[in-house]
Order: sequence, then structure tokens, then C-alpha cells
Amino acid sequence: MKTSVSVMNILPAFLEASKKINNIQFDMENPRFNSGYVGIARLTEEIKPVLAQHELVLMQSVTMGDGGLIVVINRVMHVSGEYIETTFPLPAGVGNRCDPQTVGSAFTFGRRYSIQGLFNIAGMNEEDDDANRCSGLQEANKYLAEAIEKLRPMDAAQVEAYEVELNESKLSAE
Repeated sequence: MKTSVSVMNILPAFLEASKKINNIQFDMENPRFNSGYVGIARLTEEIKPVLAQHELVLMQSVTMGDGGLIVVINRVMHVSGEYIETTFPLPAGVGNRCDPQTVGSAFTFGRRYSIQGLFNIAGMNEEDDDANRCSGLQEANKYLAEAIEKLRPMDAAQVEAYEVELNESKLSAE
């Protein structure tokens, strides 16, 4: 993150604006991934008036980065001239495809997620699974939940026998 030399005016304004920006209900569907998201039009519609009330404006641009990346540049400016700037690098294309439409899609994607990150906006109905789906932890958690359910109907003697069995298996492993 980069900022102007002084942030004495922008920080209080940014803080007050951020307090008034709420999470937003999904308004778009992604059939490829069977998921919803908040579209760029809805995001900007929600934040522009709040930013304007606090003499702030968000400017977003894109530049080409190294290694086939585009870099979304986000600059929140205050009427005083102070600013806060963040960047979001992401792939410009998919596979060998790097035509203007693909780059435009990547730019829009980057803009959406930059806005959400910058102003701490979560899309409502968004399942934050702590990256479990992509890490395989979802299956591990399901297995653990099933194991816990099997243990629940045990009486005290059965639990004690199970604990002894676990301890013995730990000792034999050492």
C-alpha cells in the first residue's frame, strides 16, 4: 500500500465512510462455478455516494505487470489531495488466451475484489469456508464429524476403552 506523505485528512474521512458501507447481497450468478457474487455495478452504486459524502473518490486503472499479469491500481483520493493506493496483480488471461475481452474480464474481476477488500465488503450469502474446499479440509472435517457422531452414543466405559486403545496405539507407534 502506498499513501501520500500526509494522511491526516484522508484517514478520518476514510474511516467514517467505511463505517457506512455495509455488506452487499449477491446480485450476479456464476454458472460455471455455481456461485453468486456482487457485480461491479452494484458495488460502485453502493460506495460512490458514501465516498462523496466524505469528500473521497475511488479511481481504478490497470497496467501490465511482469509475467503476463495485469495490475489493478486502486487509488482513494481525498479533496485535500491525500490518497491511499493499493495494487492487485492477477493473471491477464486464461491459458494462451490474452485478448482484449479476457483482459477486460480480469480487470473487472480485479476491480470487484479490490473494492471489496479495500472497504471490507463481504458479499452476502458468501460462504467463507477458510479455503477448506480447495485444500481438501472439507473432506477431513466431514470425516471428523462422522467420527465424533460415532463416539457420542458411547457410555463412559466404552469411551474409557476407546481412550486406552488410542493410547496403546500411540505407544506402539513410538
